[in-house]
Formats: sequence, structure tokens, C-alpha cells
Amino acid sequence: MFYPPHSITYDVPPVKVQLWGLFPTYYNMCRGGPSPWAAFAGEDFMDRIQEEQVSAYPREIVDNMRKAAAMAELVALEFGPRVHVAIVAADSFSGLALSLKHRLRGDLNLIVDGNVVPLSRDLGDLRGEYERVRAYTERAVKSLEESVA
Repeated sequence: MFYPPHSITYDVPPVKVQLWGLFPTYYNMCRGGPSPWAAFAGEDFMDRIQEEQVSAYPREIVDNMRKAAAMAELVALEFGPRVHVAIVAADSFSGLALSLKHRLRGDLNLIVDGNVVPLSRDLGDLRGEYERVRAYTERAVKSLEESVA
């Protein structure tokens, strides 16, 4: 999942912001066109399937997913085309590579332009966490803009 798909051009390449953690894996059926199951199971069949998949995961993993999505959205909205935000699942190939490269541990980590920022487990502290994330991101963006200028 990548944020933001801006059509705005920018002279400076975007800063890479990655959120790494253990997130639920969705097994998705094709949503292109009407589902043949909808006639039997109802129109909300696909949504119920996803809800059922997520309910099988421990609460911590689902909370990580929600926190990462909220954090990615806030960074993308504030910094726009100056950043390229990616959510990387720890159990993917790129997630494994990041964990080996940066020796990542814990539930959720932020990697801003190669610098690791461990995030707390408390979902309720998203606003306080975002201030740290914003400071790291802002520093990386300013540094990149100054080096190009």
C-alpha cells in the first residue's frame, strides 16, 4: 500500500517513509464486477469475508494495522508529494529484508530515509507518536531539499 498517488510534480525526489510491522494478511477474492456469490450470500458478502479474516488475528496485530494506516495517512496528508509512504508487512520479502538490514524488533517501527524510529504499542498515544514521526520526517525532507538546492 503506497501513499500518496499525487499528480503534483516536485523537483526534489520524495523522502522514503516506511512503516514496518506485523499486519493481517487479507486473502481477497476478485472484486471486479458482480460476485456470483452475491446472489446467494448477499451484497456485503466480500466485506463479511474480510471481517471474518481479521477477527481471527490477535487484537495487537489489528491495532498495529490501524495505527500504521492512521500514521501513514497523517504523514501523506501533511507532507504530500515530498514523501513516499509505504506500509511494509514484516512477514513479506521486503519486510524480512528491512528487519535484517535495520535489526527491527517490536510491533511497529518507522523508517524515515534509513533512520529507524521505534513506535510505542499504545494505540491511544497516536497524537504524541505523530509529533515524533513528524519531527523525523520534517528533518529528512529539509535535509534532502537543502542538499539538492
